Amino acid sequence: AFVGSGISNYATTYATVLGGSLNCSTANYATILGGVCNSVIAVGSSIGGGCFNSIVCKDAFIGGGFCNTINCSESSIVGGVCNTITAKTAFIGGGFGNTISAYSSIYRCQTISGGYCNTVLGDAGAIGGGYLNVSFGTNATSNKG
Repeated sequence: AFVGSGISNYATTYATVLGGSLNCSTANYATILGGVCNSVIAVGSSIGGGCFNSIVCKDAFIGGGFCNTINCSESSIVGGVCNTITAKTAFIGGGFGNTISAYSSIYRCQTISGGYCNTVLGDAGAIGGGYLNVSFGTNATSNKG
């Protein structure tokens, strides 16, 4: 375990917290670079910074932002506020309140580039941006916003 600096940071096993405050990294090869109240409890996952971001599945990444959550492996959120991923191999670029969720296959490969309150449910679905868009079904896209 390695804690570089900051206030009340916690790391276990082969985990790392470089700075910030109240960050918790508790899995092998999990890393938090900084921020406040970020949590990584999955092998090989990382959070760059921000506040109240969390990752509970392996090999995932959150760049920063506020209250972003990843609950499935090999997914990424670059930033934004209150974005959530519960599907494998998914990507959210940013925005507010966007959600990617899975309903069928093993590899979801879904994308939301940004926007406000967009939802992708189908495999390989995508939303470029806008607001209140829904992409449902395999290879579906949506951008009405």
